[in-house]
Amino acid sequence: MGERYQLMAKDLASDLEKYAPDAILIVGTDDKRILKNCPNIQSFLHQQTGLLHCYNDKRFVMARGLKDYRTAIYIDADSRITGQLPADLEFPIPIIGPHENLLEHLEKYRPRDVEKIKILAQKIDVPIEEVQWVGEALFMLTRAGGQEDEFLKNWGLMANYLEMKGMHGGEGSILGLGAAQLGWQVQKTESWNQIANLFQHLDASASKPRPSWWASTQKRLGYHYRLNKTRLNALSDYDFYYR
Repeated sequence: MGERYQLMAKDLASDLEKYAPDAILIVGTDDKRILKNCPNIQSFLHQQTGLLHCYNDKRFVMARGLKDYRTAIYIDADSRITGQLPADLEFPIPIIGPHENLLEHLEKYRPRDVEKIKILAQKIDVPIEEVQWVGEALFMLTRAGGQEDEFLKNWGLMANYLEMKGMHGGEGSILGLGAAQLGWQVQKTESWNQIANLFQHLDASASKPRPSWWASTQKRLGYHYRLNKTRLNALSDYDFYYR
């Protein structure tokens, strides 16, 4: 998480301090200095694992949250909370979030990735027609007797597979596949609606500044390092990644 997003996370933490004073904001970053002196932020050091982007790295934040709390709510750092969060929110199932049929979603927004997802669904033995896409900007995971650990592990495996095939975003597809793999039903509950009504996503990626030559070079070098490292590690599960 760069400085720009860290400052946004501090703004989000200020919102939570005002509107949900018992909430803790967990942030993964490669530089914790900007986030110090924020009493409701728990930050941890994290180096990017996503090959090109950090979209699938959000699983590490969710894992850290579920280690200490029954439910982890994912909110993008470039978000604001605009009002008092209810104290009686309920999270009765393992995964909660907005959803729609995965194939329909892919055909509308990511048609180039349909075949990749179909092959992945076959590999994990999930009927693709029954899978839901899950909105990744605001969703909740709740402990499920240890299944949440399996879900997060599978998320990493599927992320590596798809990123090696050139699909570097669209992690909502992986959320849906992982839920179907474990027999979880995705639902958008009243508690999700209550939070969503107070949630403003700023979509900072649409207005990010042009990177410098050096930053672009670092990004290219980092991408090829992570790609080659992932390809080598994938040899330990050759059938899944390469057949």
